[in-house]
Amino acid sequence: MNIRIVRDHLEPEIEHSFSKESPGSRKSATYIWKSSAGPKLYITVTFDEFHTIEGFIANHEASGSSMHNVCNALGRMISLGIQKVRRVDPDGLTEYIEKQIANLSGFNSETMWMHDTMGAVLSIPDVFAKILERHLEVTEAIEEIHSGEEENE
Repeated sequence: MNIRIVRDHLEPEIEHSFSKESPGSRKSATYIWKSSAGPKLYITVTFDEFHTIEGFIANHEASGSSMHNVCNALGRMISLGIQKVRRVDPDGLTEYIEKQIANLSGFNSETMWMHDTMGAVLSIPDVFAKILERHLEVTEAIEEIHSGEEENE
């Protein structure tokens, strides 16, 4: 995985946009996935200064459709789980996200979802799993860099 420094912290080299930093705002990355059927899926992940995931927001482009509502609901459930684990057992967050990735991976649907750098998957749950997996990889890379800095001091 390629990592580059952006705004004095590490970010993955993938298609996403950053929210503007202002007092009281959260850092976030929005991922845009295109479907073979036409509509796009927008996933926004919020994270703290250490790139540890805080929230997960899913939005299907076909507003008002059943798919839009299901995506929104699943994104909320993922986000609520992450927020609860962060409060109750912050050290268990990585394990919790790994379990969510395993539970979301492997579904098939009639629609293929494509991302410019993360490739193609066969379902919306697979999209969610790919994004969670990417954020774990970045968090682990940042932790490795910070542990190396501490050893050098």
